[in-house]
Amino acid sequence: MVQDVPNYLAHVEARAQWPLWILLLLIGLGGAAAYFWPERWQPDADRQRELARVGALFAEGHATKALVALDMGPLRGTAEAAFAWGVIRYYTPYPDYGRYTVQSWLRDAAEQGFPPAEILLGWALLLDRGCKNCTGEAIQRFQKALRRREDRDARLGLAMTWAGFPTHLDLLLAEPVSDEARLMALAFRSRDLDSELGAAMMKRSAEEGWSVAQFHYATRFLDRGGEEAMLWLAMAAAQGDAEAADMVKTEVDPAIRAEAERRLLAMAASLGTQLGKAARWCDRRPPSLPDDKRCRLHALEDHIICRLPRSTSDALGIAVFEETEAYSRCRSTRLEAS
Repeated sequence: MVQDVPNYLAHVEARAQWPLWILLLLIGLGGAAAYFWPERWQPDADRQRELARVGALFAEGHATKALVALDMGPLRGTAEAAFAWGVIRYYTPYPDYGRYTVQSWLRDAAEQGFPPAEILLGWALLLDRGCKNCTGEAIQRFQKALRRREDRDARLGLAMTWAGFPTHLDLLLAEPVSDEARLMALAFRSRDLDSELGAAMMKRSAEEGWSVAQFHYATRFLDRGGEEAMLWLAMAAAQGDAEAADMVKTEVDPAIRAEAERRLLAMAASLGTQLGKAARWCDRRPPSLPDDKRCRLHALEDHIICRLPRSTSDALGIAVFEETEAYSRCRSTRLEAS
């Protein structure tokens, strides 16, 4: 019986080691799956260099040359090419390429795992006013991007959909008050704050020139029939807010509308406001676009629509997109269409 003890212990030890081997096997399989999983992006130096070259052509306003380059060399048939097609067509639209085609290119790149495509697709869906069901997919795209890594534009986009988690809002609240992302998020998310703090932050956002903040401040925090509420409502309408414009038609005196326009132009003349920063482009707009007042009144909305998420500009190797010919063309197109 005594001799059986070592054998018994060895048997127990052998059985006890099974979970460890299983654990090691699972870890190995998990690592291999994580590495080869389709959503894990594998960057390629040659493709990255070529994408940066295409990005430079696009930024300089040579969209046609950039598109030709996408069908040649290492980019041909890749996720990077699909992404670049979506970017270029999104900012230099052609009559035969609608928003669904642009989104399909970005979706193709995103589903192949190219990270920047996820965020730009989210923004394209979020800003698509002609699609009532796009917000749901935008939320999914932003959440997916955040699961991959922390990204400022994904947090901002998620906050703008009213679906931002409290942690995302807390991160935005911890940033400087003049910060664009924080103010945009507050304009859409102030219902999560108590009434006093919500009113104060909404007003602060409204004073920066955000039309959505002006509308919500007027309708949620001020006396509906009061002159101050009507003034903020008229300011939002002057910037193109559709809901505010409908209300202004019947409720706001022409004198208040004139004062609202004057105040907006004063904001646009100040580099201390977000509207003023966006309106700087109006000083260098092409001479063929003489409508200076319209340019300044709609500067902030036009800037938001024409901006690139940081992940997109980084992928294309563009340092400051707002200083490029592509950005200027986008702003010019919006001004011409007004």
